[in-house]
Amino acid sequence: MGQLISQPLTDKTVEHKTLPRFSYALGSMQGYRLTQEDAHAVHFQRDLPFWDVDGGLRLIDVKIFAVFDGHGGSESSRYLSHELVDTILSHLTQKLDESADGDYGLHFSTTQGLVIHKIKAAFLQMDQHLYQHLKYHGAQCGSTAIVCVLIDNEQLYSINTGDSRLVVSYEGSAKSLSYDHKPTHIGELIRINDAGGSVSYNRVGGVLALSRAFGDFTFKSRRLADNQTLHSEETQVTVEPECITHHLSIKDEFIVLACDGIWDVFTARDLVHFIRHCLVLGMVLPAITAKVLEHSISLANQQTGAGFDNMTMIIIACQQHGETLEQWYKRIKSKIELEKFG
Repeated sequence: MGQLISQPLTDKTVEHKTLPRFSYALGSMQGYRLTQEDAHAVHFQRDLPFWDVDGGLRLIDVKIFAVFDGHGGSESSRYLSHELVDTILSHLTQKLDESADGDYGLHFSTTQGLVIHKIKAAFLQMDQHLYQHLKYHGAQCGSTAIVCVLIDNEQLYSINTGDSRLVVSYEGSAKSLSYDHKPTHIGELIRINDAGGSVSYNRVGGVLALSRAFGDFTFKSRRLADNQTLHSEETQVTVEPECITHHLSIKDEFIVLACDGIWDVFTARDLVHFIRHCLVLGMVLPAITAKVLEHSISLANQQTGAGFDNMTMIIIACQQHGETLEQWYKRIKSKIELEKFG
């Protein structure tokens, strides 16, 4: 479980913002950990230039929410919270034949495929920049990343590297839009073995409990005979994210991003039900966020290790066009009450 303190630090950092479409609340707590290694980023960009698959230029609305769960120190997660969003936006604005990704001549039949390609390229570039940053500071650490990219308030891109998660409350059910990257998963295990690594005690090299992450360069630096670094997909631990898309509709109630400090305590289904129960009680998003953190740490279990990690989460309300946050509260509350009482 890493270094712990005897009494948890339960001071909570809670931020919230009311917006026309996606109001949100963000909360974090250090808990029993010696330091806070989580970080986050939220950014809104209107009228971002985007070259679509047909070569046409249009302006898009982009909203980005991200949670970073550091390990081995906070340097990686903190750096990502300041730099990753700008890197994603930079890649989204580039034409394929003008980018630095080596993707000249590539063609995509769908906007989704193009966006995913650009975001993956941003992750790979960000990891290269992180390598130089950590080298300069003499740090050896890593970080997961769960990123929610909303384009034109309609298309959700869930971008995941590691074991933080994104879940959508879809008609009251928990729809998972990410999957944990663990070394024991067959695809991950094959890559690790092919790169000359091994998995023991469910960890890469018996050390790292993740098979994908930013940083952790001791698992990415094996050299070939010609003295060139292996490609990302050929390393024991890769930063390359998995991307899942979801078209938003009236059936979507809210989105949750959280680090594994939350998911160690809650299943996706239980967390969605917990938040919906709080909404029926008339609680607002900042209060619900604080309630989740308090409940999580109250369930700390030394045998399982659950409840002892840093905790960070974001709850995003899926408001309809023209719907205020207050109207969203009323609509979701009425909907849940109708489900229960008819």
